[in-house]
Amino acid sequence: MRIDKAWPRLRHLFTGGPHRGSQPRRIVYTCLFGHSEPFKDFEYDREGISDFICFTDDPDLRSTFWKVVFLPAPLLDSARASKRIKHQPHRFLPDAEQSLYLDNTIRLRGRPRDMFDLLEAAGSPLVCIRHPDRNCVYDEAREVVALGYDGPGRVERQMRHYRRVGYPAANGLAMVGMLLRRHGDARVMRLGEEWFEQLLLYSHRDQLSFNVVAWQHAFEPTYLDPKAALEEVIEWPVAKSGRRVPRDFDDDRYFRLNPDIPATDARRHYFQQGEAEGRRYK
Repeated sequence: MRIDKAWPRLRHLFTGGPHRGSQPRRIVYTCLFGHSEPFKDFEYDREGISDFICFTDDPDLRSTFWKVVFLPAPLLDSARASKRIKHQPHRFLPDAEQSLYLDNTIRLRGRPRDMFDLLEAAGSPLVCIRHPDRNCVYDEAREVVALGYDGPGRVERQMRHYRRVGYPAANGLAMVGMLLRRHGDARVMRLGEEWFEQLLLYSHRDQLSFNVVAWQHAFEPTYLDPKAALEEVIEWPVAKSGRRVPRDFDDDRYFRLNPDIPATDARRHYFQQGEAEGRRYK
């Protein structure tokens, strides 16, 4: 199926037909760390895809469709452990030439193979969706703080730094829950490395830093129109269960508020029993 027929309203993105030579190794992957929510375990057409991989720190996670790779990262918090893999597929999928990253709450509406055909036709080695609601990193930062997704001190320090280096307002904003990449491309590797460095320095909310790092390197992704993409390419957000660990959950605070629980995985404890017991997390 040709991409321009599958998603006609995205036709303006295409610079040529699908790749017709030998097919590169293609991986679809997701990450689930910190016991934050149930694994959605979506199933897709396998045609043209080398593997479907879920990276996790949960030794009990099982799937009959996805290859589950247990990869604990005890020196990183769960958000950064997950995004280390999200940002750096060249390190974790070195034998694949192309990858499609999907957040756990995103489901493709079509075949993964068609997405990779889109990548072959795109003018950039990275394809993502333009943010549907905002066009500015600084506006996104205010939203992150207002919703309690990260602390105001950390986010404000980050934005002050971006202003000092001259990053302009209203310079675009990507929705980074879906990333389609030729991840062996040197520009994509450099982007991923420096993007993750920003998470180590500042907020784990990676939409705050993606466009800044891309700007720093004069890197231009291929953007999908958000309205067309959300209607034709992905379904988001998808929740098989409404339960999840709250986004403002803090492990240390949970232990302080609940000194009687064993020194174990705070998120796992809250998700599996703490919430049902009515335990406070803030």
